[in-house]
Amino acid sequence: MKLLKKYQKNLTYKNLKTMAIQTFNIETCMGEITSFKEQLSFLTVEEKKEFNKIGYTGKNSAGVQSSYSEFLNSLDKGEFSVRQTKFDGGNFMEEFYIVRVVQNIVSAEI
Repeated sequence: MKLLKKYQKNLTYKNLKTMAIQTFNIETCMGEITSFKEQLSFLTVEEKKEFNKIGYTGKNSAGVQSSYSEFLNSLDKGEFSVRQTKFDGGNFMEEFYIVRVVQNIVSAEI
């Protein structure tokens, strides 16, 4: 045990950053996402409702103008970029491409 304590004093740790990148293609109809099964599974039920409300009205539950990008970035679940890839052609359908970047700090022995 004494030997272990002696060597533990000499160990140093360094924080390493890892990054995970996820992409999602979502389709909306009248502002609501058509299927949440695997898409945006990191959102809670309440967050999904808020996401749909913003898509339909362009405002959050408090009545403040908001976008998908602003909403997702306010959740502290990573950094998001949202781009619309298909616009409403009279059928109320739109498509969006979402990129999520999550950084993790891992403590490692060096």
